[in-house]
Amino acid sequence: MSSSPPYVLAALVAVCIATPVQAVHSISDTNLEEINHHQAGALAALIMGDHTYLEPGRMAASGHIHLSGWGADSLYGAWGLSFQAGVGRNFSVGLSYGFTDAQLRTRTLLANVQYSLASGPNPWLHFQASVGHQFLDSSESGNVLIFEFDDYWPIRPGNPQILLGDMNWTNGYLNVAVDPQYWKLRPQASLGYVFSHYSWSGWETPTFGGLDAGLGPALSDSGNTGSTIFTLGLGLDLGPVRPYVGVETFNGGGLFLARMTILF
Repeated sequence: MSSSPPYVLAALVAVCIATPVQAVHSISDTNLEEINHHQAGALAALIMGDHTYLEPGRMAASGHIHLSGWGADSLYGAWGLSFQAGVGRNFSVGLSYGFTDAQLRTRTLLANVQYSLASGPNPWLHFQASVGHQFLDSSESGNVLIFEFDDYWPIRPGNPQILLGDMNWTNGYLNVAVDPQYWKLRPQASLGYVFSHYSWSGWETPTFGGLDAGLGPALSDSGNTGSTIFTLGLGLDLGPVRPYVGVETFNGGGLFLARMTILF
């Protein structure tokens, strides 16, 4: 195998690894529901495309970038790195790490297992289960003003403006994927559900859009949310190299993803 694939992954890491610290900013025309669904969509992108069956002893490394939107909102970007291994008959396991910039900048750690429901040399039906943890990027803590609900003006006790101090998600993801192979082509489709428990903490800020009046009392809350995830894409099986492009929908939002996978 050529020595170039490791350099491809190294370049991807070098370009994407740093994220800048930013000043206090307000997230306008959005709410916790939208934020949660964007984060769930980005989580699903970590195992979207070519994360299915690997023969025992085979390993794969992949990197992806994706763009996400919600309705007519602007686009948000993210990237991720994944490592997969075939560990037994019809089983593969993997670990993923991702960065998401979708209203909030977050980091994600994800563990997943895949089981091939179909037999044969190229099984085409797979069950996937994943658990993950997402947390607020350090550049966002104490820098983001949000409202809990859509109606963000005027500020009132039932809908305070919040300076976000911390936010995290614990996620469970169940998914069924189909990826038959035709020559070098591997069309893929999947349907799954992401369940998330989220919690946040921060401080009430009485002045709209800023901190002129100082900080109010500490606030915190938690809850649960779920997203149905549908993906459709096309992969190419070029031996040790597997490029993939696809789209994903999740409860009113959409996502475009490009992934490059290297097999060992």
